[in-house]
Amino acid sequence: MDTAEHIDHLRRQADRFAVALDEVAAAGGLGTRVITCPDWTIRELAEHTAGLYRWSSALVADSIVVETWRSQMPVDYPANDDEVLPWFVAGVAAMIETFTTAPLDRRVWVWGADPHARFWPRRMLHETVVHLADLLVTVEREPDIDVAIAVDGIDEFLTNLPCTARWGAPVDRLRGAGETMVLRPSDASDTWRVRFDPTGFWWDRGGEPADATVTGTAADLYLFLQGRQRPSVTVTGRSEIVERWTAALAF
Repeated sequence: MDTAEHIDHLRRQADRFAVALDEVAAAGGLGTRVITCPDWTIRELAEHTAGLYRWSSALVADSIVVETWRSQMPVDYPANDDEVLPWFVAGVAAMIETFTTAPLDRRVWVWGADPHARFWPRRMLHETVVHLADLLVTVEREPDIDVAIAVDGIDEFLTNLPCTARWGAPVDRLRGAGETMVLRPSDASDTWRVRFDPTGFWWDRGGEPADATVTGTAADLYLFLQGRQRPSVTVTGRSEIVERWTAALAF
């Protein structure tokens, strides 16, 4: 999936988020606790997501190349529940405009593996898809994630995972003696292999051999990697390897 596709999918997924948010707001449910992120209400989930839109847009628009976290950038959050939806929608529009017009190879600061403008549309796509799933699950609706988005998201997650150590995520626990874990979707031909070595983990698009195999739809594997438990995901082989993975990613 290229950057133009990331931006197109991002627009569509952010619009879906806005529609779901509108329905929740109309029902007076913005104060509902998010099942998968219980520290947040739905309003706080929306503010988090669209706050990231404003942050990433500013990094790209202003060609910021020094480390700049969202907390360092002033964001005017909505003052009351009535302002949440229009504030969210305005953030989507500004973000899409920025990402569409900026040179893709512009150097910008990122926390991940690719320090260019193209990093942020992809990152915001998957941020949106996961948090839309959080919202839908909370209102008792099943997330509907396209297979192509899920496959791209698994690649993106594994590529950037080592970089999360910069904010203290315990990825250094992902060590071992050569054990392997394979992610095998039931609705796609792609597979991912993670190996735990004494110096850390690495991954590729390999398959067998595997000491543990995690199977499910691509969407469920995608959400599983993001720490969202999916009942249709199954584990065969050495389950303690998968448990080590999930424990290390509980951040």
